[in-house]
Amino acid sequence: MVFSSPFLLWALSLVLIPIAIHLFQFRRYKKLYFSDISLLKEVKSKSQTKNQLKHLLILISRIGIIALLVLAFSEPIIPSSNGNAKEAEVVSIYIDNSFSMQAETERGQLLQEASRIAFEIASSFPQGIKLQLITNEFTAAQKRFSDLADFSTQLDNVAPSPLHKSIDQVFNFIRQSKSQELRLNHQVYLLSDFKNTLDSSFANIDSNYSITVVPLNAAIEENISIDSAWIESPIIQTGREMSVFFRIHNHGSQKVYDIPVEVDINDQVSSSVFVTIEGESYLDTFLIVTPENTDYLIGQIRIDDYPITYDNDYYFTINVSEKINVAEIRGNSLSKLSPFEKFFKSDRFDFLSFDESEIVQDSLKALNLLVINQVENWNSGIEALCLEKLKIGNNVIIVLPADAETTGYYSKMKEAFGFDIQSWDTTMLTVNSINEDHYAFKGVFESHPENINYPHTNGYYSLNKQSFDHVIAGLFNQKPLIASNNIEKGEVFIITTPLDDKYTNLHRHALFVPFLMNVSAASGLSQSLSRSIETNRIKVSIDDEKIKMSAIGDSTSFVPALTYDGILINGQIKEAGTYEIVNDNGTVEAILSFNYSRNESSVGAVKLEDIENYFESRGISTGKLDLDNSQLSESIAQGDLATELWPIFAVAALILLLFETLLLKLFS
Repeated sequence: MVFSSPFLLWALSLVLIPIAIHLFQFRRYKKLYFSDISLLKEVKSKSQTKNQLKHLLILISRIGIIALLVLAFSEPIIPSSNGNAKEAEVVSIYIDNSFSMQAETERGQLLQEASRIAFEIASSFPQGIKLQLITNEFTAAQKRFSDLADFSTQLDNVAPSPLHKSIDQVFNFIRQSKSQELRLNHQVYLLSDFKNTLDSSFANIDSNYSITVVPLNAAIEENISIDSAWIESPIIQTGREMSVFFRIHNHGSQKVYDIPVEVDINDQVSSSVFVTIEGESYLDTFLIVTPENTDYLIGQIRIDDYPITYDNDYYFTINVSEKINVAEIRGNSLSKLSPFEKFFKSDRFDFLSFDESEIVQDSLKALNLLVINQVENWNSGIEALCLEKLKIGNNVIIVLPADAETTGYYSKMKEAFGFDIQSWDTTMLTVNSINEDHYAFKGVFESHPENINYPHTNGYYSLNKQSFDHVIAGLFNQKPLIASNNIEKGEVFIITTPLDDKYTNLHRHALFVPFLMNVSAASGLSQSLSRSIETNRIKVSIDDEKIKMSAIGDSTSFVPALTYDGILINGQIKEAGTYEIVNDNGTVEAILSFNYSRNESSVGAVKLEDIENYFESRGISTGKLDLDNSQLSESIAQGDLATELWPIFAVAALILLLFETLLLKLFS
């Protein structure tokens, strides 16, 4: 046991006061004269032993009360077996500098308080100790260990960051740093409000780590944020109305009334509304926009809310001019114009068609939808191309040929895509069901018409009903004319009849048009109106290798790294906003919007018990620091991973005080 305030132990000398009172009876006696004192002598002999016992018990209780109170005020602790500051050889101090640490407390901002505590922690260690300061940036410089002077310089440069890190990410970074500082005792301090950092992926760590948590909390009870924006129409055309949806979240427990929301489109106020939201709830609303030209719609949604302000703005970009790239690989025997070429030969699409023996692979890189139309020789190259497109979120349409049974389609469709083809059926059947819940036909009918003239077939391949995820168009016998399976990030559709007048009228039916429109529009084209600034890899079409990227209206630019399908940001975007990618000729290649993560928009403090339980459930013992201790550095140096004993001493003093009171009443 050690004492956090040992200078108060001098007060133990106060126990001499009750001892002096006991030894020297200061009570004055008054003489009374009796004619015969023989009876008084008998009474004195009987009560003398009782009085001595009474005085002795009272003396002991008073000495105990004074001693226990002095010990309690001296803050006794039992150092943990995890180690203490004197034993540590390497010290890592993590400061959470995310936006939530800008919250105000009586001591100032949480981030300022964290910096002060970090300096006191570092100052408590002896000279020569290796110190490491870690923030959410995870820079290469933070992997190095330094002395107190360098640590202090780094501490002065800590500023709020839009980045958010989990506890698992912090310890992974520490492990990478420690590879160059292999020592036995490693002390880790975590200074954070612990909002959304206690992720489930955190595993047990090396026993050489001694961990101290320093929870910092501010009493914020209300916050309103704009969480997201999206569109439901995959095809955006000029002169045609579209709805832009967005979500406003009330994180507080109280209902909020008439919150003003403004929406700007291309630097002009497009809409202004007032919303009322229940506590701990959200509201989805929308505005109507009509694109006037084939360009970008650049938008910003704004609210005015305090004290958390970083989530008051939401930036988004809608690409009106984006075309859908479609490629058809067709069987060599198909000589006439295919139904796919008839439909996709329009200004809305970039369409390419190849015979199966003349495929140009380089032309298929920037593809959205791939159509395999009655290919006679299904080979590994075509199969690999289909799987590659599905992996990155594109859709694939496969039309079975009339001779699929003899060309090995049965086994190949099952192995690659899961479709179990059973047999060729020439029964005359009509479609009797359309899957309006699937995006392929969603929204086609405002109200379901009666006696609709559906497509028919008199030659199709029957599929095992256990071998597909969705029936897109079903026949009267419950077999699919069109079915689909979800594979990787995309979806593969199989049309079980050859698109030939001899077998079906599907390709001439009105329902074939919305099917192709919706499947192609949903094929890797669901626009991301915005991205988190933490996003690194962005899929975007770039035609020029010499490009630069900058916030719109800002002359400062940077050069992103190019990949085969887009760019790498590499952490160069620091602020939310809308950015443009421009080539050497000044032509805008793309416009992208970025927003801060909403991970820390929630209110309320994380309880210390929850933090301790999080580590304990993973077999990790932690300590905590008393932030109200004015002698924080001394507390750290003596062993911050300690068990506090002052409450036990205070309770024991109270018990002795009650005991003395009972003694006085008993012997009175």
